[in-house]
Amino acid sequence: MFILLAQVLYFTGLFLLARATFQRHWRRWLTTQFAIGLLFVPWAIVIVQQVKQAKHAYWISEPDWLTPLRTLIEYSGSLWLALLLLVLFVYGLQRCYDGLSAMI
Repeated sequence: MFILLAQVLYFTGLFLLARATFQRHWRRWLTTQFAIGLLFVPWAIVIVQQVKQAKHAYWISEPDWLTPLRTLIEYSGSLWLALLLLVLFVYGLQRCYDGLSAMI
């Protein structure tokens, strides 16, 4: 969505500031945007159906206090690698703190 907004702002800027460039490129840009929109139609139909079916019940459970730890373990690949990452994280924080203390 942000990319589409950036493209529209860019072509609006071309329209306002560089009309000659805008005149050369606007048809090709509009054709490309239309083709991309057509390619998204099947996905849009599927997402509308899924939203209608979901209504009140969602498949994502509410996170608990251990969810960040479980996520870190999954991201790391094992409990031991997660512990190593935590140790390295604390070490990095300590070095940053020491570096800031030395600057003050």
